[in-house]
Amino acid sequence: MIIHKEENYGDYLATCQHPQQNRIFVKKLILCIWWHHMGIVYYELVNPNETITRTLNRTQLMKLCRALKEKRPQYYSRHDKIILLHDNARPHVAVPLKNYLKTLDWEVLPHPPYSPDIAPSDYHLFRSMAHALSEQRFTSYEDTKNCVDYSFKR
Repeated sequence: MIIHKEENYGDYLATCQHPQQNRIFVKKLILCIWWHHMGIVYYELVNPNETITRTLNRTQLMKLCRALKEKRPQYYSRHDKIILLHDNARPHVAVPLKNYLKTLDWEVLPHPPYSPDIAPSDYHLFRSMAHALSEQRFTSYEDTKNCVDYSFKR
């Protein structure tokens, strides 16, 4: 509480009541997103009760593979090499996930830990998303998902 005038402070002490506080609870949601120079290929807003595990990550990669075949069939028709850039978070380096990526014949380009270079998503994607969503307030998972869906479908 910031009090600018002494008489306000006296009023506060005389009533012996604590000022009401705004009760704001922030719950973070995880947005998993895969994109390239032509735009977003696949994204998924993770349910607030879930965490990223190797099983969830593998399922997401399966969906990403299907989305690539639908949205960018030229990669498969020309047999282009798909290079996946991601960090070395535990789900990303799990053996079953590495094996699945080998079956897809995708190359993994790891982003070095503690690198002074900014990750492309941090610069190109999250910066513009943060700017677009800076004034938004969401009250539920569904509100957030609808807003993300709307902004990515535009």
